[in-house]
Amino acid sequence: MSRKPNILIVEDYFDFADSVQSYLKMEDMNAEIAGSGTEALAQCGKMVFDIALVDINLPDIQGDELLDVLREKNPRLEFIIITGHASLESALKAVRHKNVVAYEVKPIDMDRLRALIQEIMARKHVENALVESEKRYRKLIENAPMGIVVFQDRKHVLVNNRMAEISGYTIDELLSYSIDDTDMIIESEPNPVINNYDRWMNGEAIQKEIFAQIKRKDGAVRTLRGRITSDIEVEGRPALMFFVEDITEQEKIRENMVRSEKFSVIAQLTMGLHHEIRNPLAIITAHVQTLLGHPVVMKTDDEDLAHSADVINQQISRIVSILNSLSLLGKETKLSLEPTNILKVIERIEEMFAPKLKKSKVVLTCDCNGKDISDTLADEGRLLQVFANFVFNSLDSMPDGGEINIGVSENSDNTITISFSDTGCGISKSDINKVFTPFFSTKHDGMGMGLTVSNSIIQEHKGSIRISNRESG
Repeated sequence: MSRKPNILIVEDYFDFADSVQSYLKMEDMNAEIAGSGTEALAQCGKMVFDIALVDINLPDIQGDELLDVLREKNPRLEFIIITGHASLESALKAVRHKNVVAYEVKPIDMDRLRALIQEIMARKHVENALVESEKRYRKLIENAPMGIVVFQDRKHVLVNNRMAEISGYTIDELLSYSIDDTDMIIESEPNPVINNYDRWMNGEAIQKEIFAQIKRKDGAVRTLRGRITSDIEVEGRPALMFFVEDITEQEKIRENMVRSEKFSVIAQLTMGLHHEIRNPLAIITAHVQTLLGHPVVMKTDDEDLAHSADVINQQISRIVSILNSLSLLGKETKLSLEPTNILKVIERIEEMFAPKLKKSKVVLTCDCNGKDISDTLADEGRLLQVFANFVFNSLDSMPDGGEINIGVSENSDNTITISFSDTGCGISKSDINKVFTPFFSTKHDGMGMGLTVSNSIIQEHKGSIRISNRESG
């Protein structure tokens, strides 16, 4: 960095603010404290700050309102939100605010804060460097910690090393593409890169920030955030620059926050449902069985009466099954982790489903014969439950027969990828993002709990599930 960063700490709890200030100064940064929104505005009138650490709960001005006023004073000021009362609503509201780059919950990890400030200052330094002299700072751009792409005449004219790492392509490969012939961006209409380039060329306003999913050269899908600036020139001519960050892991954390909140509600409902429904249900079951065993009922030849009794029993069993599924989903279960051979688990699945597969005219194949897959710590019983659910779903999608294929591969990072594919009808685009939602089902008699529970089990194993359709279904 060419100079020390100027940091403003807007926090009404002085002891906390003082500890943060001491740490930042020890890390060779300038840091000032404002105990209220009013003091923060006064400080910004005296000094130009690079970054403001803002508590969203202040005594005089709400944090989100303060951001707008501070940004009016200094449009380049960026914010890190700090709170001791985190909620999903406050997190989403904060990160959507312009110039907010992070959302941190107390107690703060000081090393993480330092790294975040250094990353922000590195990006700011790159932006300044490009405005001042494109040639002088080309080396700095190439080694910047975020991806950088510059477009001119609909071509990539500058791509740095980090962008090559993010995309999986070499710099030369990326430079050979025009803005129109790259197919990296997944299912986005309009394409945010092309759309903003065309708007820029037509003299229209462009987005300052975009989000997109890309498919890397190796097929992996990553979620990216791009910041766009048009205030640069390459060889004396206007160009459009994108600063690109890989936020895949951040998005996973956000999705987990949403999912955890849903599961928390379900857990609370489950506790009440078990007590309030099981007891009256047991009474109903006992009385139905008493009626069915009554001499008058047993002697009757009334088929409608017998059918009604059978329907009552079926529906009682269904309610019990739903309650059991809710119980599995709502409570944290302890895994019994032991060294497990995935190939042997799949062999058990093949044995379990052999009669059902034959009856359904479905052929199950496994692309794992002869492979040497290392044992992994897992709960074999839970994995059997998950794999069985996948096979059941495949069978339901192929009423006239078909094929199921199970693939297994060991990755370089010591993880194992297990794939299940079939020749069934597939899942509609409108439904594919709902399949893990509790009680969502495309089956007429489905409870919508199978994939929800399966996803929960895999997450407890520190894994993840991804569902996609082939082009044919």
